[in-house]
Amino acid sequence: MRAYAEGDFHLAEGLLRTLAEHPVYDPQAPCFLGAIHYRQHAYQAALRRFEECRGHFPERAEIWFNTAASHLRLATEALLTGRSYQNNPDGENGVLQQYERLLQALMELQRVHTKEVR
Repeated sequence: MRAYAEGDFHLAEGLLRTLAEHPVYDPQAPCFLGAIHYRQHAYQAALRRFEECRGHFPERAEIWFNTAASHLRLATEALLTGRSYQNNPDGENGVLQQYERLLQALMELQRVHTKEVR
């Protein structure tokens, strides 16, 4: 936990993986691994770990929050990547305008939340 708190995610990840492997020695380990993956921008890996964490602690709101935050990041990344392929500034039937509105809304949602994934 000291390595995690000090931001040494490489060391913390190695130690936590051992605790999260079957048999699970610490049911909290997948939760911390999910947070590490999120901070490393490995959102798919974070989602897998948060899913494991929900299996142990479905009543904890922060796990659902962290899952949703990961989905928001994945959706935002997809739209940002796709934006570079758009070459028609007027868009077809207003699709590009809807695309940009969705992207802006997702980015705003990420700015609005006051808690960091933990």
